[in-house]
Amino acid sequence: MGQSEKQIGVGVVGLGNSGQHLHARYLAAAPRYRLAALCDTDSARLESVADELQAEHESSYDELLSRDDVDLVVLAVPHTLHVGMTVAGLEAGKHVVVEKPMCLSLAEADEMIEAASRTDRLLTVFHNRRWDSDFLTLRAMIESGDLGDVRVIESRRSGGFYLAMGASPEQSWTLGLSHGGGSVYSRGPHVLDQLLCLTRDVLGTQVRSVFCHTQTVVWPDDIFRATIEFTSGLVAQVEVNIVDGDAGPPRWHVLATDGVYLCQTPASEAVITPLVAGRAGEKRVVDAVAGDAQSVFYDNVHAVLKEGVEPLVPLAHARDARALTDCPRASAASGRAVERS
Repeated sequence: MGQSEKQIGVGVVGLGNSGQHLHARYLAAAPRYRLAALCDTDSARLESVADELQAEHESSYDELLSRDDVDLVVLAVPHTLHVGMTVAGLEAGKHVVVEKPMCLSLAEADEMIEAASRTDRLLTVFHNRRWDSDFLTLRAMIESGDLGDVRVIESRRSGGFYLAMGASPEQSWTLGLSHGGGSVYSRGPHVLDQLLCLTRDVLGTQVRSVFCHTQTVVWPDDIFRATIEFTSGLVAQVEVNIVDGDAGPPRWHVLATDGVYLCQTPASEAVITPLVAGRAGEKRVVDAVAGDAQSVFYDNVHAVLKEGVEPLVPLAHARDARALTDCPRASAASGRAVERS
């Protein structure tokens, strides 16, 4: 099989922040992929990016789906469009990568999953924060057993307003609740998917309940704080704000029977304080684990399509993240904890 036969032809739809910088630019340089076409509703942006990346472009999604040289569609579009465009892509015979959040309801998730099964096409979600260095470093420490029995996980993520490219805050869909914006749906899926990777996949425990309150500082629901209890007794405190940049509380703080783990920011060194007979030992810096989300994710997608391996983000995991993301808003609206069966 020649190099061109091993390559996967890909079309990227949506050339905002994620579409351009996380997907199109990477795929244009990735040897396992061929950037066949781009698509965006902003014609000036579309032509500019296409010229820069030396890619062809289409003015409509239907035109992109009709191309025989597009095997895989990457959807980096507003959250409200995920379900319809994903199903359309699958039914056109394309494999689909969709940005997080997968969609805006469990019913939409099930519709997308059913379409992937019915068409026998790959559908996966770009949960790229699974391969952040700060998360991988913590995961490796928990997997090693050095912390002992993990009882509390605190995960916080802060950052400035995430705006649609070229849009003012007033016009950005990322800040409007009716478009699936706000802290719960913008950065919430990142920290909640990471939490599930630690609790479900490493610690073997399940979510029991979620209590959350949201706050509005500038834009609706630009902060949420959630307490998540697990069947093992573990408790997680999750906080996301899109107001103050990365100047907030520690990124990770983990309390366990044999040690305390602290990482101040995504770029900080992590420090572990051993606990011996209830007393703090000498602090030590944790060796960082390197992260490379695009390479890991897209190498896996290529292997799924060419070698039949399993996707690193299976649909069951994407659905789990979707279900958990519903809980903070539901709890905040009712003022009560949401119980998970």
